[in-house]
Amino acid sequence: VRAFDDPNVIHVDGKVDPVLDMEAVDLELLYADMAHIERRLEKTNLSAEERNALEQVAKGLEEGIPARSVGVTKDDEFAIKSMGLLTLKPIMYA
Repeated sequence: VRAFDDPNVIHVDGKVDPVLDMEAVDLELLYADMAHIERRLEKTNLSAEERNALEQVAKGLEEGIPARSVGVTKDDEFAIKSMGLLTLKPIMYA
């Protein structure tokens, strides 16, 4: 995310707005995780624990809440950790 003006670097929106850029990145990550979860939920060989965790995270994502903030239990998080959900990972903007 860029927070400086530089005439040599073109911005997609034509202006520098780091807050808007962060929101756009967060939204793209939410969409990617939703698509991944939807594909996974189509599988029939999921454990009940994994299915419940995925449904809980999917509900949060639909409300715009990243997986890391949904509040799943440690066991649920472990059940879905192998999926590598992007919004489950810590985030840092610098």
